[in-house]
Amino acid sequence: MLYHRYVKKIKIKFLLLFFPFIFLCAIIIIFMGRRDITKEPEKLISSIPENADIFIGKIYHEAAKNGKKEWTLTADAGYYGKIGKQLVLKGLFVMFFLKDGARISLTAEKGVLNTDSNDLKVTNNVVVESKNYKVFTDRLHYDHNKRMIITETTVKIESESVCFAASGMTVTLDKKRLQLDGNVSGVFNDKMILNSKL
Repeated sequence: MLYHRYVKKIKIKFLLLFFPFIFLCAIIIIFMGRRDITKEPEKLISSIPENADIFIGKIYHEAAKNGKKEWTLTADAGYYGKIGKQLVLKGLFVMFFLKDGARISLTAEKGVLNTDSNDLKVTNNVVVESKNYKVFTDRLHYDHNKRMIITETTVKIESESVCFAASGMTVTLDKKRLQLDGNVSGVFNDKMILNSKL
């Protein structure tokens, strides 16, 4: 009985000494990870654009109508410019929700969200992806009121069976309709080639 009490006391003393040690180690690790900012705060400040009024990290935005979610946006960082009502974003991921439950995703390196209209412009390595297709372009515009994705720059559309290129594209989300605009060329099943000007 005395032996068990002795062992129990040793365990309690060990735990009382062990937890503060772990806590101290955690603080040191966090401090070491952040010390580059404390030593050189100009690095953090220089990454914020001069025209930024407010700089924000990790952004989530949701657009809904009649209580129903129409699309969501997440971004790695962003800032409000001096113009106002425009949120400049980096590292975007957007998910559009269609009436039938289908989803279309969009990724881009940069973008600008108009916080009044919910219109969105994105640039740099833009990829739009549905269940069956992937669309690659350099810039596009989402018109929230019309629920349309529009680009007047070159697009490339790929799926398992087809590959298209065109001078522009319009996607009407609610009708699930994709329209290619101008200088359309494509390959069906790697056999049939289509070239047309619309």
